[in-house]
Amino acid sequence: MKYVTILFLCFFFHLKTTGQALKDPIHFKYTSLHLTNPESGSGHLDVNCLETNFEVPITLGKKIKLINAFYSRFSDFGFSPDFNNHFFSKNLHDTRCSASVRAGIPERQELIAIAGIMARSDLRNSIDAKVLFPFGLFLMNYAIGENSDFTFGFGVALVSDFYHDSILPIASLNFETERVDLKIVYPNVNILFKESELFGWSAKVEGAISRVSEQSIGVNDDPVEFQRNIQSLVATRGSRRTYNQVF
Repeated sequence: MKYVTILFLCFFFHLKTTGQALKDPIHFKYTSLHLTNPESGSGHLDVNCLETNFEVPITLGKKIKLINAFYSRFSDFGFSPDFNNHFFSKNLHDTRCSASVRAGIPERQELIAIAGIMARSDLRNSIDAKVLFPFGLFLMNYAIGENSDFTFGFGVALVSDFYHDSILPIASLNFETERVDLKIVYPNVNILFKESELFGWSAKVEGAISRVSEQSIGVNDDPVEFQRNIQSLVATRGSRRTYNQVF
């Protein structure tokens, strides 16, 4: 088994349109990026991602909520002729299903448990167990004072974002106001600065491991089975809530 790691350090502007706010049951997100070759500085890479997320919350009693979620992301990588794309797959698909339980505990505490399965691949191989990545999380959150919008927590997680099927201790920090939305669940970071309801600035660090075919990356002597993407992004963000207008 061999990995190839692709590191994007992206500090630039891009347009992101969101069909639903993150707290709505359905949201769509489109991201368009334009990069130069991080190794040689010549050539360019255009990245287009379309994401959908659908959640079905079920309330059990007064303090327990069960959330079933389905998430899908399609990423398209467009390379210029002088861009060294030897270790890139042109298209990547990321699909995941999960179930989570959030249980409120007295004295401003909340227990969160998540279990799910991800399928990450360029879909140029036959679908087998190598495209599947299990994930899970067990987290205890604590609210700061009487403010439930400012919480921190500790726990353990089974992740496949930066390493293949690793069990890691995790820490979380959530802080939300009318202007700032900070969500950190180590090692992933998401920050949003809201200038208005429609416009803001966002920053995030995230990773992903995908199963790729040997033919798609053109490696014959030393085949690569998995591709690891690590992204650090600072960008503009545009959003529009449509749920209340449709339903």
